[in-house]
Amino acid sequence: GPGTGKTRLIVYKIIDLLVKEKDNAKIVAMSFTRSSAYSLSSKIAEESSRLNVIRFNSPYSGTIHSYCLNSLKAFYKNKGIPFDYIIADDSELEDIADDIYYSTDCIYEREVILQGLIRPESINDEQLRQILNKTKKVYKRISVGEILNLYLNTLQENEEFVQWTADNVNYLLVDEAQDLSHTNYEIFDILIEKLPNLRMFLVGDPRQNIFGFLGGSYDHPNKFLSKYGSISCVKYLN
Repeated sequence: GPGTGKTRLIVYKIIDLLVKEKDNAKIVAMSFTRSSAYSLSSKIAEESSRLNVIRFNSPYSGTIHSYCLNSLKAFYKNKGIPFDYIIADDSELEDIADDIYYSTDCIYEREVILQGLIRPESINDEQLRQILNKTKKVYKRISVGEILNLYLNTLQENEEFVQWTADNVNYLLVDEAQDLSHTNYEIFDILIEKLPNLRMFLVGDPRQNIFGFLGGSYDHPNKFLSKYGSISCVKYLN
């Protein structure tokens, strides 16, 4: 429930790992929204400083979307391949939709174009798919939904990326686990399958599931934990 110390618990779990494992701890801490991710980052920095904890490998802290995007950027940069995409916000997608709408002489409905920018898999028209892909490459923009799918596909198909991820992450801590979508948990499934040394720590609250309209549900972490019941445990804060 609210005020039971969920975020505080994650912060001190991270500090404990840093103290015990030092530079062996390769930590990723993530949350769903920018505000909660920023709050988590600030608290980690504040408590590390207050307790004089040497941060050998500074934990990565951000949203799951920013983590996926920055991981792909870092991986391709390491290989000398440019990947300079930026996650587009709603206003940018609206502007891009307008450009496509007018440049194609209004033959496609603007709402269809916008939907295609957000969810490319919803478009069956191959010509429009190509226009959308070409335009996004020009703008160097990618939608929030696309970045998760791209990260998931890269994990499934690129063993070099899997090895790079294994070299850079061994602890994954998730705040606001009830707000994450089914795709987020698909990513966690693949990470567990591909990274045998990965350890995960999730915190969530069924009474604060406010992003159901974006696909978030407490059912997702429940099913996830049930699936790994033999190698996981659940504790309740009161």
